Amino acid sequence: MAGRRLLTRPSRDPAASPIATTFRPLGGVFGRIVLFSAIINLATLTTSLFTMQIYDRVLSSQSVDTLLYLTFATLVAVALAAILEGVRQQVANGVASWAARRLGPLLLARSLEQQLTMPTVRLEALRELSTLKTFLATPTVFSLIDMLWVPLYLAIIYLLHPAFAGIALVGALTLFGLAWLNERVTREQIRATQRMASSNMHYAESLVR
Repeated sequence: MAGRRLLTRPSRDPAASPIATTFRPLGGVFGRIVLFSAIINLATLTTSLFTMQIYDRVLSSQSVDTLLYLTFATLVAVALAAILEGVRQQVANGVASWAARRLGPLLLARSLEQQLTMPTVRLEALRELSTLKTFLATPTVFSLIDMLWVPLYLAIIYLLHPAFAGIALVGALTLFGLAWLNERVTREQIRATQRMASSNMHYAESLVR
């Protein structure tokens, strides 16, 4: 699309593309987001471990002290996960807004340069920038990052029992297959909807002019 062509205008130096130039300084920020995701996913395991320890230790020993320690540790882990979840979301919102501020003037300048040959490029470019900003600030990005820890979960489940790991693996593959099938089935419909929305926007712009 027009906006995408503006963002990826051919250059002799691939590293000099607007997107690469914009996001290169954010490598450390993305690293922190991945670190937060790792801690959140590890903290999420505490509820399952808490239940296991209740059955393995507390019920057999009838120890109130053990129950209190386990409860306190679980509450701390859950609170830490909730805090990091909020921090991660705030960081993602900041990255999205920062990227929009950096790319917005560049897109507008390039749109004005090509206005004679591509009169509809301005709306396309800025609308795609808005889509990029929304994507960066939504939990979709976190879902992609959290997928990195699926092997860790499977390994931990395998240590508990190989059969449990097999069931979890089948479930994960089933969810992945359903997501892939849904994307394949709805791809053309989504593209048609996007083309229609773009055409309607162009028509509305021509009426305003």
